Amino acid sequence: MCHALAHRSLRALTLSLALRASLIRQLKEILHLHPLYNEQMRNFIQFGADFHDPSRLADLAASLTSGEGQELQRVLEEVRVPERVEASLVLLRKEANLLKLQQDIGALYC
Repeated sequence: MCHALAHRSLRALTLSLALRASLIRQLKEILHLHPLYNEQMRNFIQFGADFHDPSRLADLAASLTSGEGQELQRVLEEVRVPERVEASLVLLRKEANLLKLQQDIGALYC
């Protein structure tokens, strides 16, 4: 029983680290694509950012996007951390695609 509990704890820790790494990687891409998001990131850091908490990172990630209200609400209402992170990752990927498209369009007209 103790072995099974240790295995579950290790799995939960591994999942938490993987989720956090995915969010941070996607956040870095967004920050690279659009420097204005750096200000929001600075505010997050200034007011006690916890980069070890995937749930808080998911909230930050969602807040940086231009997602629809119901998409953002879905992130906030989700209490299961893996699903909350996944919902935020979807929004971040959509935002990254939008920013890349805007850059491509801008390059055509400059």
